[in-house]
Amino acid sequence: MESGRWTKHILSIIGAYYLFSGLFNALFPKVAFHLAEMDAPTHIFIWQHVSVLFAVLGIGFMIAATNPGRYWPITFMGLMKMLLGTVGFITLFASGCISWGFGIHVLLADVIWLAPMFLVLRWSFNENMKIEESLNYMYLGRDDADTSDMLDQNGDPVSTPDSDQPILLVFLRHFGCVFCRETLHTISKEKRWIEKMGSKIVIVHQSPEEEAKAELEKFGLQDLTRVSDPSCRFYRRFGLESVSATDMLSMKNILRMMDIMMFKRLFQGRTKGDPLQMPGAFLVKNGQIINGYKHEDASDSPDYLRLATWE
Repeated sequence: MESGRWTKHILSIIGAYYLFSGLFNALFPKVAFHLAEMDAPTHIFIWQHVSVLFAVLGIGFMIAATNPGRYWPITFMGLMKMLLGTVGFITLFASGCISWGFGIHVLLADVIWLAPMFLVLRWSFNENMKIEESLNYMYLGRDDADTSDMLDQNGDPVSTPDSDQPILLVFLRHFGCVFCRETLHTISKEKRWIEKMGSKIVIVHQSPEEEAKAELEKFGLQDLTRVSDPSCRFYRRFGLESVSATDMLSMKNILRMMDIMMFKRLFQGRTKGDPLQMPGAFLVKNGQIINGYKHEDASDSPDYLRLATWE
């Protein structure tokens, strides 16, 4: 949690601002309208009531600051309030219902906090995702894994009976999947370290060999061993099943897709296989699964260095 200390500072600062500005406007409700050169409303108590809600929201931010990962719903509601407040002001200003001077209040209460709150929420989301994903790792060491009939792009077995080298089997959904593109992006960065630990990376996919080679070249992985499995029989052998379309449209998958497109510049492509097939990764050594990861969601992002560790 040390790496997330900045999130606590941001939430504490925002919480303090909301608490004290809310209390100030509740006690001195006409000041904000005077500064904006607007007439105070007849029913000033409505503004006071809104100001009290601001103060309460500030307390909520301070509570969230104690554990941003756990109290992410408070951060989410705060971000929605700031976003809607900004949009609402722009709409009212455009219609002539409110003066530009009042925009100072909106700027201080909403606009300047949008980016920091988004980053805090993103961090909290990723931290919670790591905790959920940690439950999907399997350290088996006993289950048999028959790879004798798995042939690579050259028609050779991916492993031989006399080979003692561990194989990291990475099962992809399809090459048009943004999450699988993230997987390839991650492996391209960690490939050297995985191979340095002695593991051989094998990509299992559903596409024809020519298409697979072209897709892997985009990530500099064209030299990796790969297995084409359009019927998904190897997927089934390792317990990777298909899910429903509803499962694929989960909020977690949607948010992760937006995050990948925004921060990693990877985008969804044309479906090139079974879009409901779940991916996974397994470290196989001497015909046994040593480590494994079964995706609970298509957007899961396992630690491949962790999976490649076998000693």
